[in-house]
Amino acid sequence: MIRKVTKSDYETITRLLIKAFKNPPWNEEWDYHRALQRVEQLDDGKHTRCYVYLIDNKIAGVMCGKIVTYIKSVDLMIEDFYVDPEYQRMGIGHKMMILLEKELDEVDNFTLLTGKNFYSVNFYQKNGFSIKDEVVFMNKKLNNS
Repeated sequence: MIRKVTKSDYETITRLLIKAFKNPPWNEEWDYHRALQRVEQLDDGKHTRCYVYLIDNKIAGVMCGKIVTYIKSVDLMIEDFYVDPEYQRMGIGHKMMILLEKELDEVDNFTLLTGKNFYSVNFYQKNGFSIKDEVVFMNKKLNNS
């Protein structure tokens, strides 16, 4: 199940961000307050969309992005998409992607930037994204347009 993020989720999401990005390939050491600032920024506007994936009422995944309008499409630029390491490799990311496609019916495409050699490239390609240009700019056409 997915639902929109609420401010009461911020602490849990912040701790999950720190936990998820501590691992390879990122190996990032997030300070709690800096991570909290990121979570707040990603959920602070009428054009932002943040969702959590729940398993037994526990947050297992997070997606935050921003709606961007172009001349021929409305895209969701995904800023953060991560799954609790305890739930990785269980299809949670894939399930979350399917649910988000249905939930975000105002969106024509999902777009994102990721590191060229990260294993996340394979995840996104398996979920219908394609690589664009020389930078790893990814795009997924949704069927609701």
